[in-house]
Amino acid sequence: MTKYKISIQETNNPTIIKFNVNEFISKNSYEFKNIDDAANSPLAQQLFYLPFVKTVYISGNFIAVERYNIVNWADVSAEVAEQIEKSTGYRICRKHTKPGCNEVCYQQKIGYYYLGV
Repeated sequence: MTKYKISIQETNNPTIIKFNVNEFISKNSYEFKNIDDAANSPLAQQLFYLPFVKTVYISGNFIAVERYNIVNWADVSAEVAEQIEKSTGYRICRKHTKPGCNEVCYQQKIGYYYLGV
C-alpha cells in the first residue's frame, strides 16, 4: 500500500499554503470556492469541513488551501496535512466539469488511478 507523504510549502500569498504530495494526484487542475462547488470532489469537501478553509486548489502533485483570516497557518497547517494524509480512499474528483472530458480520477488505498468512462 502506498503511503502518501505531505510536505508543506509556503507561497507568496500568506493566506495560501501548498501541501505537496510525494506522487501525482491529478492530471487536471481544480479550484473549489466552497463545499457546494466541491460536490464532485470528496477530498475537497472533506477539507471544507475545517472552518477556516476558503478555497481548495488541486493540481498535479499538490493541494493548495486558502484560509480565512481567522487562523494562522502556523497553528493549523499540520492539521490540514494530517487531514490530507488520512484522505486515502477519498476521490480527488468524481468527474471532470471541463467540456468534452470523460475522465474519472480517484484514489484507492494503493494509489491514484485515471480511468476513462
